[in-house]
Amino acid sequence: MSPRRTRDDRRQWHRSSHRNGQAGTAGQPPRNGHDTPPDGHDAFGPLRDDDREPPEPPTYDPYCEQHVLGTLLADNKTYSRVAAFLRPTHFGNGLHSRTYEAIAAQIESGAVANPITIKHFLEDDPALIEAGKPARQYLVELVAAAMDDISAEDYARIVVELWRDREADIAYGDYRDARRHRTPGIGAGEYLARAHGRLDEILHDGTDLHPISPTSWTGRPVPQREWSVPDWIPLRRATGLYGAPGAGKSLLMQMLGTSTALGQPWLGLTVRKCRSVLFYCEDDEDEMHYRQEQINRRYGCTYDDLGDMLPVPWLGRDGTLMTFDRDGRGFVTPLFYRLRSIINQHRAQLVILDTLSDVFGGNELNRTHARQFVQQVPARLARDCNCAAVCCAHPSLTGISSKSGNSGSTGWPGAFRSHLYLHPLDVDPDDIADIDERILTRKKSNWARAGETIEMHWKDGVFIHKPQPTGILGSIGRSHAERVFLNLLAERCKQQRWVSANETANNFAPRVFGGYPKADRDGFREKDFKEAMERLLLGSKPSIVIEEYGPPSNRHARLVRAAADA
Repeated sequence: MSPRRTRDDRRQWHRSSHRNGQAGTAGQPPRNGHDTPPDGHDAFGPLRDDDREPPEPPTYDPYCEQHVLGTLLADNKTYSRVAAFLRPTHFGNGLHSRTYEAIAAQIESGAVANPITIKHFLEDDPALIEAGKPARQYLVELVAAAMDDISAEDYARIVVELWRDREADIAYGDYRDARRHRTPGIGAGEYLARAHGRLDEILHDGTDLHPISPTSWTGRPVPQREWSVPDWIPLRRATGLYGAPGAGKSLLMQMLGTSTALGQPWLGLTVRKCRSVLFYCEDDEDEMHYRQEQINRRYGCTYDDLGDMLPVPWLGRDGTLMTFDRDGRGFVTPLFYRLRSIINQHRAQLVILDTLSDVFGGNELNRTHARQFVQQVPARLARDCNCAAVCCAHPSLTGISSKSGNSGSTGWPGAFRSHLYLHPLDVDPDDIADIDERILTRKKSNWARAGETIEMHWKDGVFIHKPQPTGILGSIGRSHAERVFLNLLAERCKQQRWVSANETANNFAPRVFGGYPKADRDGFREKDFKEAMERLLLGSKPSIVIEEYGPPSNRHARLVRAAADA
């Protein structure tokens, strides 16, 4: 039996195989002496002697590399998916490395890369000459290995990971050699620090930035922002919908899926007519069926009209889409890939994940976990599948009491491109109907104005939009709210019970006035008074002003009527 090959042998094999790199053709193992590992190991096949120990795993996967190269040649747009992290040196086979370099050079020059246009780059390649294979035949075989662009990106990441394995093996061998032949005066700690430094370089390689010169935008049409729901739910981005348990998030999103399937308005808003996938971890099929029956009655549709909506009830099963290791690194689960496959097969442009606590396997208070999850699960689905991804979540008790709708770490609202909050109206003890009222607030949007609201009420199992008065009726209502606000403010000032324009203050004027008996406030609520206060403060002739008072060492601010209006 031949002796086991040493790590020094493997390191020499890693270096020589990339330098000579003849592992040539699509679907075939290398056939050249330079590409045969020491001790008779074949690069991809079993040992030639059945009595010998089994080989170690391949140091690189030629089939992964061929799939990536073939897809790039078949569809040059795939290059935008891999250019930021894949480099020629990551390929374990020298010929594949040179092929990728030629493809990249052609695409980055603005030309098309295909077997015809890059053939001349490889006609004199020593690997092909030694194998006796024409460059055109080699490239055509690569194209035959092409796949979809999403899978090609996954394979490209495998290429990078295998490169890291090879480099880590070499780094360890170098460390051992240095320890064996150490220089006097240099301790083991310094050699170990050098090895750690090299491993850190390996870990962060493959994540090169991909700068873009603004001059390349000259003459190109300006891309338009696309929406699933204009100003509320953007396409190809992740949206977070927050609401307390029982607020109605699942119902609201099932209504959205119905609206997009039918092309009908949702809460009075136009929608993109499209297909949808609803991944519901808190509902079984019976519950979604029951809820849909109420929705169908409201929309006046039948189940036969809903072929574009695909519910995926997942109650009672593990819905985790990302887990984390001890170092805080996130890894998507096999279920993520299964779900992404369903979305692609259905060609959905709207995806609902309900709820965050079911699909997130990390620490909700950890900002790093939060950001990784949003970027690598809902946002990745949105990018990969060209869809809008909405993730339903519960706010913390603090988020509910402060009406911010936030939960845990600030990483959550920072990572979502749009942050919506579904919450009830402040309950009026004189009006039992308030318990069915809801407000959807746009807390954050990178593409639209924050603070917009939609009022609705629950009736017969669905939410019904409450349109705001417009025209003269709306103007009369706004003027009436302003008069009530001014009267209540005058009364407070007369009693020297000061109120504030600061929303975080305990004596925030709209909140104080909204807590008055219904008769005293003419039925107006905090929201109405807040809008009235803003109009009175920001008008061309403000009717109220913010005035400082108190000793110089302890100044405060209060809201008072303007002198001309008092």
